[in-house]
Amino acid sequence: MSEGLRPDVAGPLRVARDLTLYLLSLLAVISARIAWLPAGALALLFHALLLALAALLGSLVAEASWGLWTQASRRRVRLLLLGLYAALAFVALVAATGGGELVAREAEAFGVVQSALLLVAEPLGLHVAVLGNALLLVILASFRGGAPAAVATTGFVGVVGFFLAFDHAAKKLQAWPGARGRLLGPIAGGAARLVLPAVVGLALVFSAEPPKPYARAPAGSAAVDARETRRAYAWLGLLGLGGGGLMVLLGRLLRSRGGDGAPLLERIEGYQVLEEPLEPPQAEEGSYGSPQSRVIRAYVRFLVRAREAGFKLPPHHTPREIQARVREPERPLSLLTALFMDARYGPGEPAAEDVRDAERASQALLSALGRRRSRG
Repeated sequence: MSEGLRPDVAGPLRVARDLTLYLLSLLAVISARIAWLPAGALALLFHALLLALAALLGSLVAEASWGLWTQASRRRVRLLLLGLYAALAFVALVAATGGGELVAREAEAFGVVQSALLLVAEPLGLHVAVLGNALLLVILASFRGGAPAAVATTGFVGVVGFFLAFDHAAKKLQAWPGARGRLLGPIAGGAARLVLPAVVGLALVFSAEPPKPYARAPAGSAAVDARETRRAYAWLGLLGLGGGGLMVLLGRLLRSRGGDGAPLLERIEGYQVLEEPLEPPQAEEGSYGSPQSRVIRAYVRFLVRAREAGFKLPPHHTPREIQARVREPERPLSLLTALFMDARYGPGEPAAEDVRDAERASQALLSALGRRRSRG
């Protein structure tokens, strides 16, 4: 293990989560467009690129802005935007049931809204709005009936199951970063076992009885050109692969010098409680004590040296907030923070390897901060 750093087991899950959210958005936007609007190659390519860039920029904005938001302020903005969007979506659905050309115009407008929501989903925690808007687009596509309704509904059920599985697992791993091993495969396999029966069942039902068009929608009784539909869905598959690859490639390039990425969890506003004080260890303590106390002492030594080096670290700051403020050297700091959180708040006793990793990371931080202090 290079420099005593754990592998980031949540990293692949975050990538998988972002990819499934992009694929879900692409499926919803293009399905609505195939149902009601011209589905030429250039139009589909435009939407695929717009969604991919919005998702990528949203992740980068969240990474750059972490530490600038408090939990309360982020919650207020999120609730305000969710309320506005819920009202807009309700009005749009009620208007769409009236039929007319408005259905096509809503499919076009909410396709653009999907990209805007992807842009702010990660910084503001608005993933539920992204899912809700994708569902709205699927409903609009379902008004057309036939293949657009069947593909949009079946695909939505399948992809949303994978997204929820990856998102839940990544959040759990970031909250308790002590897990080891490759978890992407098992989690994807578990999600597949859950969603496959529903997807196969829907496919069989729609094969036997294709969805009927909504009677009041424009051209509701007209048949969709089968050749044009097949060509559009072929483009959908290619754009899904190309857009997903673009997200992964640009994400790796733009984050190659960055950190671990923006957190999936809320920043916790800390407050002081009556706890036992975390005092610096006495010189005679050496390597004695329980594994938990040794990891905690290693972290406290880092805190003392960081304050001596000029960092202002209020007592109410959380370990993640302290990590965001000190920042460098990144690898030992990330490792020590994760080990301290496991030791301090986790249910089990740290392993011997964890204790050694924490003490080595602490020593590396002491040396780096000592050099910073001497230069200052």
